[in-house]
Amino acid sequence: MFSRPPYIQCPYCGENSFGINTICDNHYTRRCRICWRPSGSERFETYPLPPLNKHVIYLDQFVISKMMKCIASGSGNPIDAKYGEYWIELYDRLMVLRNGQMIVCPYSDVHMDESILSGDHAKLKRMYEFLAFDVAFKSLHMIERMQMSNHANWWIEGLGDLHYEFDPQSVMSGAINTWQTWYYFSFPRNWLLNSREEKREYRERVHEKLKGLFRRWQNDQRSTFDDWFKAESAGYGKIILAEFARYYGKLKDISISGGLPSPFEIETPLIIDFVNDVLRVFESHGLSGKGLCSKVLDYFHSPSLQDIPNNRISSMMWAAVAQKAAHGQKRPLNKGMRDDIRFISVTLPYCDAMFIDKECHALLKESPPSKEIEKYGTKLFSLNNKQEFMEYLANILTTASAKHMAALSEVYGESWKIPHKPNFAE
Repeated sequence: MFSRPPYIQCPYCGENSFGINTICDNHYTRRCRICWRPSGSERFETYPLPPLNKHVIYLDQFVISKMMKCIASGSGNPIDAKYGEYWIELYDRLMVLRNGQMIVCPYSDVHMDESILSGDHAKLKRMYEFLAFDVAFKSLHMIERMQMSNHANWWIEGLGDLHYEFDPQSVMSGAINTWQTWYYFSFPRNWLLNSREEKREYRERVHEKLKGLFRRWQNDQRSTFDDWFKAESAGYGKIILAEFARYYGKLKDISISGGLPSPFEIETPLIIDFVNDVLRVFESHGLSGKGLCSKVLDYFHSPSLQDIPNNRISSMMWAAVAQKAAHGQKRPLNKGMRDDIRFISVTLPYCDAMFIDKECHALLKESPPSKEIEKYGTKLFSLNNKQEFMEYLANILTTASAKHMAALSEVYGESWKIPHKPNFAE
């Protein structure tokens, strides 16, 4: 029933009332707001839209939080006296590009988890969904599984050089390169709040372990970057096998005892999925029985696991952290470092650009991590080069094709240029 501007002359009644009815992936339809035609059995004519190639831009949670707080606090921006104007300007530029079908800023399970820990979780959810417009990364666990399955298939076939296709759409829920309509759907996730304290306690436990590891690195004057990288990357397969053995050992003990296990005791850890995925890959190549088990063990002990993208990037980042600690860094790791490194290592190859925190940005500027990142062509930004990010966004707009700009005017009129703010009212 919709008929929205911009309007053109109606071919049925002759009035300037033939507006936009629907916007679909690659076309749109029109309908008159006066005579309501086409109607009944009359066919809606479709108007084609040019193909899109949106830039995939990841915004760290702190960026989401800063923009949300500045917008929610009003024009005075008292929340961030130093960068307040920057966050407002950044939001406006991102929204114009999002409205202009030139970028997508997908949210992730990291955004969801970190928002849950905040007292402003509802506002943060509103913010990242408003920017993402129904596009989100699949779970990090799922993307990690995809990368390992790809690698396992290459390993068992012995096919020369390993090659990955880093197609952003393959790791997203929601279509990237489609023309957006005027609305998106948002559903409450209040049930996630039940795990808030559990997540907070887990984060504290992990942080305590990392602090101990950091102190050990500070006292290590012998190891080199390569030593730390090899240790980190080699641990990937070992941890998976150890968890696999621990889980099935526990099930065996429960079976021998004859007792009734609790649901918690028999809950399958997510890490077991990696072994099951590799088993399926190898079975599809005709392996079975003892030969299958032997190959799986060989695989998880293989040095080639360091070539799985998320393991390689993550290991380099942790090796860079160890190197900084050994070279005299006194400042301890922040509580979000583990989650940040995991997210970046998993999703970086699929992004055109990432705005991350200064600490992670500095790690990725170190050598050799910087050389590794160059392979993916992902542009990295933080508060250290915040104006370069503005220039990057400005260039996206100025390089848009004339055909694209004409289609924007045809479908959205001038409204796409307005950076509407989300409503944070409860």
